[in-house]
Amino acid sequence: KMTLGFYFKDTLKKMAVSQIITTILVTPLIWLIKWGGDYFFVYAWAFTFAFTMFIFFIYMDFIAPLFDKYTPVPESPLRTAIEDLAKSISFPLTKLYVVD
Repeated sequence: KMTLGFYFKDTLKKMAVSQIITTILVTPLIWLIKWGGDYFFVYAWAFTFAFTMFIFFIYMDFIAPLFDKYTPVPESPLRTAIEDLAKSISFPLTKLYVVD
């Protein structure tokens, strides 16, 4: 259930995170386009790919907790079933959370 205050707080957080990420992405990208000459698109692609991979790896630990609450799944039959399933397919399950 979203209240009006929660909506505005969440929207401001999204705007702030978007501004930070966009600034970090676009500033070097503009420099690469100016510097890159005829092959600027290769450098721009490589930088964009590396940046996307960086965001992919930090998202769950740093960005997502700004918007949602993550709590470890308590010891229960559900947790045991999930861990057993992960083990049966050799999935390296290291963290198991409930998102609130």
